[in-house]
Amino acid sequence: MYTEIKELINFLAVFMHHRIARRRISLCMESFANHLATRFHDNWRPDEPKHAQAERILAIKTRGGMDEMFIAVAASVGINGDDLYASFPTTIFIYCNPGEVTCRISDYPSIVIIWRGDVDADKFYIPTPIGAAKYYDGNSHNIQNTVLNAYVKQESMLRPAGHAKKRDVKPERCIPLTLVSSAEIDAYDLLATGFIDINEVPPVLFRYKRANSKQFTVRSFAATRFGSHRPRPDHKAMRRIQHAAAYLAITNANAIQQANVPLLENFPVNFQFAMGPEGGNGKCCGCKDLSLLFG
Repeated sequence: MYTEIKELINFLAVFMHHRIARRRISLCMESFANHLATRFHDNWRPDEPKHAQAERILAIKTRGGMDEMFIAVAASVGINGDDLYASFPTTIFIYCNPGEVTCRISDYPSIVIIWRGDVDADKFYIPTPIGAAKYYDGNSHNIQNTVLNAYVKQESMLRPAGHAKKRDVKPERCIPLTLVSSAEIDAYDLLATGFIDINEVPPVLFRYKRANSKQFTVRSFAATRFGSHRPRPDHKAMRRIQHAAAYLAITNANAIQQANVPLLENFPVNFQFAMGPEGGNGKCCGCKDLSLLFG
């Protein structure tokens, strides 16, 4: 199951790279993969590949919209819905079953094979793609000649086109997904990406971890401006300071009576004033008083 989902996820990511930042794609796909694992694991039977196969048909994009789970997960990491929608062909349906992941795309005449292999491929699981997504060359205009045509029919089985040539997966072109115990994943990260019942998650989940790179989770990523490591302003702390300044100024009758300085005029933006009960301006709260908030 994990091999099939990993291949599916990397296939979808191919269409997103030319519009969406890599870090957002990686976190989105990690979460989407975990949602799919949760959705599939109860009825996943390698010895009966067609069992409950209807439950594993994903309408990623249709003329009426996109997969609701996919949209929700993307939104949780700041991906714009319009960008997500524009990344994919007009319609794209994916069929994920033990040993085979296929796809139907609008205006493409044949079924696209995303991956085909052993139904027990998880015994030899590797984090990087080994199917169609492996052949993505980074050129979004060349997807049809690389990814969509990665598999060609040879005798009675299907193998990746050009399989005789050595082709390594470049890190910037794939989403490597390792397997970890679900107990290692913070419940906050699961809830933040739409999991309603934590008890439903399978014992093993995916984790995106790029070598020689800072590890990001949904929580740590949410603390940054999307796409950078710069921390966001602490708005809650700023509001506490504003409220404290208002309280100190209003309770100081002399400050209210003597105030004659226009609100915020000629003062740095980090100093806040409070409006008096009659609409007058309060006196700026000193740093000495504000220090009590953090003492």
